[in-house]
Amino acid sequence: MLRHNQGYTELKQFMEELEGSMGLTEGPRRHDDEHNMDSFDKKHRYEPFCKLHKLEPESTIFEFSPETYQKTKFFLNGDFNRGGHVRISKSTDENLKDIKVNITTYAGRSELRSQAEISAYESEGDYVIQVERNHPCPFPPHHGHHHHHERKQKDCLVYSVDIEFPLTMDYYESLEFHVKITQRIEGGEGINNIEFGSIKAGLGRGAIIFDGLRAKTIKLGVLSGVVMGSYQPKDRFLAASIHGATKVHIQPESEHFNVTAASTFGPATVDLPADSFAGDFGLFHFFGSAPTIKAPNPEDIHVTKLKHGVRAGYYKEPHTGSNVIISAKFHGSPSLYLN
Repeated sequence: MLRHNQGYTELKQFMEELEGSMGLTEGPRRHDDEHNMDSFDKKHRYEPFCKLHKLEPESTIFEFSPETYQKTKFFLNGDFNRGGHVRISKSTDENLKDIKVNITTYAGRSELRSQAEISAYESEGDYVIQVERNHPCPFPPHHGHHHHHERKQKDCLVYSVDIEFPLTMDYYESLEFHVKITQRIEGGEGINNIEFGSIKAGLGRGAIIFDGLRAKTIKLGVLSGVVMGSYQPKDRFLAASIHGATKVHIQPESEHFNVTAASTFGPATVDLPADSFAGDFGLFHFFGSAPTIKAPNPEDIHVTKLKHGVRAGYYKEPHTGSNVIISAKFHGSPSLYLN
């Protein structure tokens, strides 16, 4: 059932392409404790070594017309240090008519800044912004919490990207992100007041966390880290992590929708309003805790396939055109909560 599901097949291909392009995955580790979602922010918040307030900032700004470019792509690569963000928001400036992208580099010393290559160009009708680093950083960008005395703030080079849409804009066709490493890809002020045709974000290391992101299609993937937050898809939502966890709240904006959430080494959880979903579901795992599905009225849950690693059936009505697929392969449980 899982391998024949279109959403899961598409998500699997997306993650394989992401892994192949970045090569950041690690060996298997236990993530059921490390990424307990209820305590993730409080107990396991990653504190980057590089402190932005101790570094020298410098901004590069691009502005372009949303009427000319309805699709924007970001390629943010290179061995930068963690600590920055990629943030999408709506401007509070009534005079802003164009899309504004502010890329700020934070350097421990001025000569490091020349290693950051920032450019923008048009490609087949899309506006493309690229950030690269032409020199390896002096210590690994994905360092842990050990040996801090061996690293110095003067060796830090971090970037942040702030994307502002005009206050009057209520729709944009497409945003695509290919990011090697950042602290967070996130939504800022007013993000829930703009609808997107599609949002696609692939991240090597870090977190993707939005609150009320609205789009017809949303596709998110992290190789090492988490996908969290609340999302309002009109058609399809796909999200996955390799080493980490996936926990999302879905508030669909249409009657029929498809949700696919997965984690290879870690838990995968989907929360849905009970009154907005009727359709098929499938929960899958290989090793770890058994699948969980909960709803206000247990009699609305109909399990038609129950065996090791599989819990599938329908909620309220079968074959409505809506479905939810959740897969947590190792060291985590697939969970569906209808509230």
